[in-house]
Amino acid sequence: MAPDPSVYQTPGAMIRAARKARGLGLLDLAAETRIPDRLLAAIENDDYEQLSGALYARSFLRSCGQSLGLDPALLLDSYERLLTEREPEVPPDQTWEEETSVQRVGVLPWRRITLAGGGVALVVLLVWAGLSLFGGGEPAAEPTGGETAAEVDTTVVATQDETPDEVADATAGTDPGESEDDTPPPAQDAVRRDPAPMPDPGGEEVPPSQDALAVLASLPRGDRSLVFDDGESWPLVLCIVTEDRVDFAVGSDGDREARDVAWPGQPAQGVPSEGVVAGRIHAVGGRYVAYWGAADHFLLRLTSAEGVTVVLNGTALSIPERSVGREWVLDRSQLGP
Repeated sequence: MAPDPSVYQTPGAMIRAARKARGLGLLDLAAETRIPDRLLAAIENDDYEQLSGALYARSFLRSCGQSLGLDPALLLDSYERLLTEREPEVPPDQTWEEETSVQRVGVLPWRRITLAGGGVALVVLLVWAGLSLFGGGEPAAEPTGGETAAEVDTTVVATQDETPDEVADATAGTDPGESEDDTPPPAQDAVRRDPAPMPDPGGEEVPPSQDALAVLASLPRGDRSLVFDDGESWPLVLCIVTEDRVDFAVGSDGDREARDVAWPGQPAQGVPSEGVVAGRIHAVGGRYVAYWGAADHFLLRLTSAEGVTVVLNGTALSIPERSVGREWVLDRSQLGP
């Protein structure tokens, strides 16, 4: 009789107990789930750092639960609780406290400064009055070149908005507009103009074309009824249909990342009803078709969604535009309830 899973506190302990209850070794379970035995050992020891991330951990736990007759929801709930318990706590002596510093500024002796300034102003006023009364001093020089004082002042004010090079030219007696480079400087508003915002792809999706669906109708249905060349039939079957030689990558189950698909010089003509070679590209009706099998999920990375049709277990999927260039996880959740 299988042990009660509720007795065990961690998902690894549940899986180990269920495996031993069935009399299976790690290699036996690895053959059933397509998960490497070293990763199964890490899962049973609850050492999830050996896996590539939480996505793989949850996927492997579901596969183990389905193979051993355990409730996948119970395993995932135990896994989430384990992650919460392992979150590190910050020691009290390492918490941050805000400190406030006050800088005192000395007060200037404004009264003394005012008295001294007033005395200096009075002396200057007396000197100026004496020079005016007795005719002392020299008259101010007239502007050269026949310019009036008003014209000189206007020139000075106008050059305040000029560039440093133009001010230097004006000081040397040359006209800023007659420089060697007659190209006018860029307008101020053009320099400060913000770049146009990039379009937001949002949640747009590319649906499969009707021509691709017509080609799929003449192909073997890509589901668990499809038999591959090694005699295996898989719970999940991925079929990719492209109009052109589009670069893409595919991975499954224990793969850490999707692998680039190599295009042959001459694709095989037609798809056999049995003995399909996983990953082999076939030419059918002016398009290219390839199949893959998996126990739990696929990893798919497309370089373009144009002219590409993705089919999972016979269901043509719409391709989210934001998934192009990234790894797209395909599992039973895409097939609906």
